[in-house]
Amino acid sequence: MADRRILGFSISPFARYFAGANYRVQNPAVLQRMGYASGDLPAAERAAVQSLMANKSTGLAGAELAKVMRITDALRRGGNQPFQIVVQVDWARLAAALRDIDINGTHGGVGIYRALNHTAGKVRTYLKRSLTQWTGLNRVKPADQALTQKYAGPGHLEAAIIVKDKFASITAENFGAVWNRSMPGVQHRAWNRVQIAQGSFMIPGKKPAFHRVGPGRFPIKPLFGPNYAREVERHEREVRGVVEGMMRTDFIPRVRHEIEREIARVKAKHGL
Repeated sequence: MADRRILGFSISPFARYFAGANYRVQNPAVLQRMGYASGDLPAAERAAVQSLMANKSTGLAGAELAKVMRITDALRRGGNQPFQIVVQVDWARLAAALRDIDINGTHGGVGIYRALNHTAGKVRTYLKRSLTQWTGLNRVKPADQALTQKYAGPGHLEAAIIVKDKFASITAENFGAVWNRSMPGVQHRAWNRVQIAQGSFMIPGKKPAFHRVGPGRFPIKPLFGPNYAREVERHEREVRGVVEGMMRTDFIPRVRHEIEREIARVKAKHGL
């Protein structure tokens, strides 16, 4: 969930679209002496003077710039605070638009749940690659199939990656398993180390390696290697650190992005 600071940073500039600022000169006598009988400046000159006061470019040149500079200098000499900023907010319009912002996605709009799903997807990619490395798999597909993503949605701000409590089969595809009758067992590279499973064997046309259960020729059972869920538990400290890091570096910026998208949608809807 977005913290209040992020929400505030996003809504503050949004609220300014509803605020009309106008500047009044506190020193009308200065302008009256310069020929402005009303003691106020026309809008264009007022904006240019305000820019100069803020040390910003006015976009003017030549005689127009010189005139504005003279007015600015006179106002500066006449007082340190020549402008009074009066902000008027149309609270009715602002309140209506803020009510329409669907931050949580409870009405099916773009919300924080999309940021959760985005980060959860990155966590899944990290786990898929890491499981492939930790188990010694030759390919990514088995690790990917061992992961399920639970998606957040409208009114349900929770995403999860579920790692199946499942063992990887010892096969040629998975762990480079090889065997012939002269060998004491199947050779494979589970857990990234070459080893021999004593007494195991492979059947032509069958993918997994097998081992006998009991002293007889039968029954036989497939030979399994690492368990995906247990590998994650074994590397729990690393996994926790990566996930917490992603929440800071990916989720928080993504929340800000999604809130800005939602605000842009409401602005377009209200013609702001």
